[in-house]
Amino acid sequence: MTPARITRGRRSEAAIAGWLLKAAADPEIAKADWEEGRPAMLPLGGCFDAVKMQPDLVHAATANTAPVQVCDALARLVDGPMVCHPGTWFYALVPAGTTETWKSPDATVLGRGAWLGVPRLDSTRPASLLPYWAVPPKEVRQLCTPEVADLLRAGVVPADAGAAGALGAAPGPAGPLGGLRVVRRRLALRNGPGPARHGTGGP
Repeated sequence: MTPARITRGRRSEAAIAGWLLKAAADPEIAKADWEEGRPAMLPLGGCFDAVKMQPDLVHAATANTAPVQVCDALARLVDGPMVCHPGTWFYALVPAGTTETWKSPDATVLGRGAWLGVPRLDSTRPASLLPYWAVPPKEVRQLCTPEVADLLRAGVVPADAGAAGALGAAPGPAGPLGGLRVVRRRLALRNGPGPARHGTGGP
């Protein structure tokens, strides 16, 4: 990587960090938390809301439970940033106001009055029980579209198919990766042809 590209990358990261800090009640405290290795507690409902998703649904939708593989799959499936709180929840950052229009029964949206532990931008792989970016933001104001509900529905499909199989019913045509294909088809239809808009966000 050339020095110019490194400089542009650092400027981009600083701009994204600055955007996230605008959501903080006290940006200096949030920045200090990041510098000391802690997640910054950011209030929701101003710059963004967050869709709170059960890990089981995310694992089913990505057909994987290994954290690194789940992150890689999510980077291909969603169009914005996601945070993982290990062992508890995944959070997709979505536009502020999504709480007022959200209709999916598979997850709840957190908005005004709620807070979210947001990791520093270089926390992109699980190393402890601290939150990390399952999909880091690549641009300022980049958020998941509310169609992240497709990911949730994809997670429900394999679970339902598994239950049907336990009852002796024939498995559906989608199989265990059916949810993954559903999301890919929907994203392809929405985005049209062309290169992916984001990478895997590895270290």
